[in-house]
Amino acid sequence: MDLMLMENPEEFRDVLDRDVRDVLDSIQFNQDGLVPAIVQDVATQAVLMMAWMNRATLELTLREGRTVFWSRSRQKVWRKGDTSGERQWLRAAYYDCDADALLFVVKQDGEGACHLKKYSCFHMPFSFHSVDSSFSAFERFLRKMFLPLELFLTKMFPCNRMKSMSFSFLYDRDRLPRYYR
Repeated sequence: MDLMLMENPEEFRDVLDRDVRDVLDSIQFNQDGLVPAIVQDVATQAVLMMAWMNRATLELTLREGRTVFWSRSRQKVWRKGDTSGERQWLRAAYYDCDADALLFVVKQDGEGACHLKKYSCFHMPFSFHSVDSSFSAFERFLRKMFLPLELFLTKMFPCNRMKSMSFSFLYDRDRLPRYYR
């Protein structure tokens, strides 16, 4: 559900007074009374973090216009940025089609959302290793050169079988300069 894209967090309070009970009642919390909350930057569209909310912290987030989570490790309410200054101001709020996951679009204060002083908590990519270690080294070389593996293989081995294979899991097209896509 779209709770509207708003420039001012104060606008959320007016909308919430009308529909907050219906929205909160529709959310499917897990057996621990929690629901995952994804946070996305309004300016960059980057996913910043994932944290957990219970009914009370969800209501606080919607009413206050800033993110408030439930800390599973400390077993207490956690207002993002109270100690670090890296506050997140609500600009839009959604829940998914099953009502069991939340998405908050925020204006991020400070340098980022991660407690490791990174812009996003999602800064550690999976690395896929080939059985042949020389291929892995070669593939890493191609990444550095911004030459997609798929392009290289279809140029070197122009057979139909090679053209139909997808190697997109081995590299990130979004990080490549436009002329290599």
